[in-house]
Amino acid sequence: LVDATFTHRKSRKNIIKIARSLGKEIVCYYFDVSVDICKIRNKERFGRVVPDFVIDRQFGNLEITDAAEVDTLNFVDLEGRIVRTVDYRK
Repeated sequence: LVDATFTHRKSRKNIIKIARSLGKEIVCYYFDVSVDICKIRNKERFGRVVPDFVIDRQFGNLEITDAAEVDTLNFVDLEGRIVRTVDYRK
């Protein structure tokens, strides 16, 4: 299990390479949340709050994964429910 933002393909490359070399299935969860909701939730966090410009930058640089990187891509809604799954292994 790897818990990280990994907004760029380049940032995911090494961890994907390691997982593939170990024969692991790669599953990604994409949290389909607007930038405005992220900023609201960020301000409600306990502990470290990220500046708005960081959230804006992350959204602007986001490269959603595809079949070249993962086996399965799950889209998660605001309530934490998986609303769509793309199985690239088929």
